[in-house]
Amino acid sequence: MSGHVEQLLAVGGKIEWALNGWRTQMAELASKYKSAATFLYLGRGIHYAIAREGALKLKEASYVHAEGYRWGTEAWAQRTGERPRAPVCWPRWIAG
Repeated sequence: MSGHVEQLLAVGGKIEWALNGWRTQMAELASKYKSAATFLYLGRGIHYAIAREGALKLKEASYVHAEGYRWGTEAWAQRTGERPRAPVCWPRWIAG
């Protein structure tokens, strides 16, 4: 029982450690993409729904234009040109 209590007490420190790493990463990404006018989210299969949702959340949170497209169709390339100037996000499942 005491082992479980120790594990629970350690959770707060682990969360704080992860959040500090994410803050650093987000600050780097924010400075890199601060002038981007639009973002493209691409996904295939279940990841298409995730891409659409990611684009919607970015729009809601930042009022930046974002679109979610199916990867594998040429719809996103036709609308943006063959080489998009916008940052492209590929949602993916990360196991680990």
